[in-house]
Amino acid sequence: MPTAYLAGPIQDKKDYGKEWREDLAPRLLELGIKSIDPTREKPLIDALGEYGAIEERILALNRAKTEGNWETVKKIMHTIWTYNKKWVDESDFLIVYCAVQDSMGGTIREMHEAYEYKKPIFLVLEGDPVRANSHILSMVLDSGRIFQNFDELLKYLKIYEPEVLSQAISSLVLFSWSFYSKSKKVPDLSFIKN
Repeated sequence: MPTAYLAGPIQDKKDYGKEWREDLAPRLLELGIKSIDPTREKPLIDALGEYGAIEERILALNRAKTEGNWETVKKIMHTIWTYNKKWVDESDFLIVYCAVQDSMGGTIREMHEAYEYKKPIFLVLEGDPVRANSHILSMVLDSGRIFQNFDELLKYLKIYEPEVLSQAISSLVLFSWSFYSKSKKVPDLSFIKN
């Protein structure tokens, strides 16, 4: 089952970015796509102990920043990034939801991790893409797409998996043909079924 990591701003959102993730997860599951929600994942909650719940996490970070307790900030953020990176690495693609004006420190970090590993990034963007950060758009457009809403995204995801399989087979055929033209051996294409 393919897995999507649900990335997007958390810290500055009233609901800590939980609502859209909770709404989208069952819709993805209907398409046979598992989702990873960093606001609800139990291993991170357990690892952070008293700061496990997202609300407590944000309060603790804000308190530590206000008090200049940079060790606590560093400790909490290190734990968060360790898990977020692991989940991005384990996912097949990212779904990012944000508005043009959002502050996106952690989200950009997650997107860059996916970008480095050539994972598709699907961006659901509130607002005019012309006003969006060009670096973000570049990462998305390199291997993914921009959508205006979740319905558009879900419609695309219905055809995404077959499209990826088709591209993978085409790449294998192209590689096999390239190998054949150099070696003069007949490529084995028996794995392709009609």
